Amino acid sequence: MVGGIQGDGSLSSSQKKMLNDEYKEAAKGFQAALDKFNTMDGKPQKHECKNVMHEYMNVMNHVAADLKKDQLLKQTSDLEADLKVLDEDDSATSQLQADLDKLKKN
Repeated sequence: MVGGIQGDGSLSSSQKKMLNDEYKEAAKGFQAALDKFNTMDGKPQKHECKNVMHEYMNVMNHVAADLKKDQLLKQTSDLEADLKVLDEDDSATSQLQADLDKLKKN
């Protein structure tokens, strides 16, 4: 075993836990940025919140890929698609919030 990754490329249970914890923290940060986005009036402030959401989205994508969980990958992909819609329409938060809520339940 090297760095928690076994010779066959699988993750150790401690590494899986660490990645799951990292994913949950990124989801919390994403939620906080979305909450702040919803309270902002100005375009520059909303843009900054979107940048933060994109940063957390990158973490979530990488962790989901490392964990190789199909359901998590699908939910993360759905959330990323919702974020792309939000990039075009600042009022498109309801589906983003719904998919984030679904993701947090799992």
